[in-house]
Amino acid sequence: MEDKKIEQTATPQSTSQKYLILLPHGKILSQFLLRKKKGQNNNLKIFTKNVEIFLFEFWKEKKIGNKTVFESLFEVNVNEHIEKKDGLSYLSWPYAWAEVKKKFPNATYKIRLFGENQLPYIFDENVGYMVFTEVTIEGLTHMMWLPVLNGGNKTMKSESYTYDTRFKKGIQVEAATMFDINKAIMRCLVKNLAMFGLGLYIYSGEDLPEVEVEKISAKDATILKNVVKHFDESDKLYAMLLKKYNVSSFKELTVKQRTDILEGLNQLERNHEIKSDDGIYDPRSTERQAETEIL
Repeated sequence: MEDKKIEQTATPQSTSQKYLILLPHGKILSQFLLRKKKGQNNNLKIFTKNVEIFLFEFWKEKKIGNKTVFESLFEVNVNEHIEKKDGLSYLSWPYAWAEVKKKFPNATYKIRLFGENQLPYIFDENVGYMVFTEVTIEGLTHMMWLPVLNGGNKTMKSESYTYDTRFKKGIQVEAATMFDINKAIMRCLVKNLAMFGLGLYIYSGEDLPEVEVEKISAKDATILKNVVKHFDESDKLYAMLLKKYNVSSFKELTVKQRTDILEGLNQLERNHEIKSDDGIYDPRSTERQAETEIL
């Protein structure tokens, strides 16, 4: 008989303990429920019993009737709100937060503060600044972190510094300002929301090895444009290349993109078997001629 009684009460009790955290102020209610075991008055017992029944129904709805938080947010198409900059994709933070609040009005976020002055970042003179956020949705909390970066995705520090690449030396990174830190915090918030599913696919390639994104020089951009001018319907070809590489001018191309375009143009010439007055067309001569034209 005793075993039967335990079996009858096990489901609502275990449910209340397991899923109470899904409710606002769940910890307070949890403490309230525990007093029941200490022989409180009948009114308290009735109240706690009602809470347990509500939690049981709440649990059934979350598990059966609705999608999970992740499923709800992961299926949202955010493509129209993605901003492109320097080959990277960014999701607008006002849109991201609004989308979450529409689906989960009780969602909250917190910016982590550090030290006696409660600064919204930690700093190391060797590696730079790092910011942190926390987001809580339906009782689940995820933390995220992000370094403070410049437009070229390089770490910003308290003082400016320079670095070298294979293509250019002495590239300067300015010292971080509070504006840069504020931008990093809001980007960190968007990344934090991605842990719940919103726009997560944007970050699918971020852990791949870094690719050199050094831009070509103004001179090389002009030479490349002159090469394009030697083709039929050059204006259409130029517009097509800009669209393909998502740039407004050849000056925004990377060194690799310029190489790919030249190889594509050379292949186009070979496919059409275009001949010059002196015989078979040499595509490299067009680039040399274009370079001569700007000297």
